[in-house]
Amino acid sequence: MKGDDAKVVELCKQIPEGPLHTSSIHKDTILHMATYYGKSELALNLLEMLPDSESDKLTMENDTGNTMLHEAANSDKIVPVAMEMLRKAPKLLGMRNKYGETALFVAARYGQMKMFKFLDKQGEEGERKTFYQKKDQTTILHAAIIHGHFGVRTEDTSETEEERDTSWEVTEPAIDTSKPQIHYDRVPSTFHVQAAGEEKKTRASETALLLATKKGILEIAEKILTVYPQAVEHIDDQGHNILHKAIMFRQIGILNLVDKLQIPTTRLVRKIDNKGNTILHMVGIKEDNYDEKDMRSPALLLRENLLLFERVKKISVPHLTKYLNNDRKTAEELLETKYTKLWKEAKEWLKRTAENCSIVSVLIATVAFAAAYTVPGDVLSLAFALASVMTFLSILTSSFQFKDFKQSLPRRLMLGVTLLIISVTMMMVAFAATVFLLIRDKEQWTRIAVCSVAFFPVSIFVLSYLPLYKELVKVSMQPLKKIQEKVFMQPLKKIQEVFPRFGRNQSPMLSNTNQTLASSSKRPATPQTTQGLV
Repeated sequence: MKGDDAKVVELCKQIPEGPLHTSSIHKDTILHMATYYGKSELALNLLEMLPDSESDKLTMENDTGNTMLHEAANSDKIVPVAMEMLRKAPKLLGMRNKYGETALFVAARYGQMKMFKFLDKQGEEGERKTFYQKKDQTTILHAAIIHGHFGVRTEDTSETEEERDTSWEVTEPAIDTSKPQIHYDRVPSTFHVQAAGEEKKTRASETALLLATKKGILEIAEKILTVYPQAVEHIDDQGHNILHKAIMFRQIGILNLVDKLQIPTTRLVRKIDNKGNTILHMVGIKEDNYDEKDMRSPALLLRENLLLFERVKKISVPHLTKYLNNDRKTAEELLETKYTKLWKEAKEWLKRTAENCSIVSVLIATVAFAAAYTVPGDVLSLAFALASVMTFLSILTSSFQFKDFKQSLPRRLMLGVTLLIISVTMMMVAFAATVFLLIRDKEQWTRIAVCSVAFFPVSIFVLSYLPLYKELVKVSMQPLKKIQEKVFMQPLKKIQEVFPRFGRNQSPMLSNTNQTLASSSKRPATPQTTQGLV
């Protein structure tokens, strides 16, 4: 640990066990310690001290079952040490610690890519596939996703069907029944076919795809679905498929990915979990840590969940929208039950916001009314202020039903805030115009200073409402995006499909005509070509 490598080598020569001497309470040998601390040169010197006849002793384990190769797998800096270890004791590659992990698995878990690639090339092909899993069927892909090392096993996906690792695949499709059939990863060495109706449960209930869905890792999920599309039917021990997971953990990107890859979802949308929940029920099932990390207003949070419910309802099977789960609740009833607290918070927040804004609007209207009868007048500010007051009053008199938070109430709030900001701006413009009439003969810098002072309150007001206003603008922009998609983008896509070679500045008819004339000019006129031109 102090970095005196020469002294360590000298002391090892004086000990009968040499570098295999146990030197810690965890039964680590000196070689264990050297590899653990990344002392590459020291570890190579210690390995040279061991004759090839004693290479079997390199398989010594500490109290956690880690061999020296397990310790070496923790660092990319000592790949030469791992190479020398495997030269002396090849059986180290297949040894597992008490957690069922091979050295290859450890390298994947800690994201040591150089070490992982080296170990992945060692051993026989058929034997090496067993190194990708722990004894509980957790794969290296599980470990890489959990620890955030997304490069492992995703860089090279060009393997052939015979070469690639299939330990993370589900071999049986989900069955469309009213009660879920659970499917787990099947490994030939540890699984066998059971009698009809029986199901085998493993500890690794979450496959790599479901784990990536839960964490929202789009790169991993897309890679898996591209290489093995059937993986979309993975189901965990609770009967959840990829849609259940994506909706429950609010991973909208995964839903978009499924749409993007055009994956058939007929079976997925019909899947019912062990508690009788459809994918529509999952909107009402929220995780405990979901709302805590979201600092947006309750009204916007509730609206987001209502829009998600509407989106999932569109892709759900119609007869399952009224399906009762094991608690005898439909998806809509479950949503209202689970979000009662959020609904109350949203109602109180919206009332409080509308009341505060209406007070400001009334004050501005009072000032604007008095200024309206003077030169230059302030009719615009008065009109916008009164309009904002009426908008906020419509919010306060609303019934605050669940469906109102989806579109109606957020849009009213945005309209009211917009009118209020315009009213304040118009009032400041009238104030500046009045001052200009009084100081029009003054210096230019005086007029600039007065303008700056006049619009300073407007700037403060706008900045204070900017975070809320940005969220409200998103509410109104989504319907506009849908209209743009239907009116402009979809017809444009159809035109591109019909005329794939259609240039930007050339009409399809002109393009086709030019191509026909060009082709006809290069060959003699025949009855067939003449008929084609006609």
